[in-house]
Amino acid sequence: IGFTSKVFTPQSIVGQLSGGERQGVAIARAIYKKAELIVLDEPTTALSLTETAKVFHFVRQVRASGRSILFIGHNIHHVFDIADRFVVLDRGKVALTADRS
Repeated sequence: IGFTSKVFTPQSIVGQLSGGERQGVAIARAIYKKAELIVLDEPTTALSLTETAKVFHFVRQVRASGRSILFIGHNIHHVFDIADRFVVLDRGKVALTADRS
């Protein structure tokens, strides 16, 4: 089975990019504008596993650059590998606060 990957450039039209790539563009914009905190609200909703992996790759790059990310998601298993701390809400109230350890 062969996989092909599309290469995009700064001149690519965002509307023609995949969902994960669009999320990457949004994150890149926040980095470019020197945002210290980036809020991602359900950024992987309706993305394939491949696209989700792309978003997580971008998140790791942001973290490596020293910026903070608030990642909001419904499935803790999806974000466990990329999060340092967790706050679990139940009907608007904090049910758990924990470090990754």
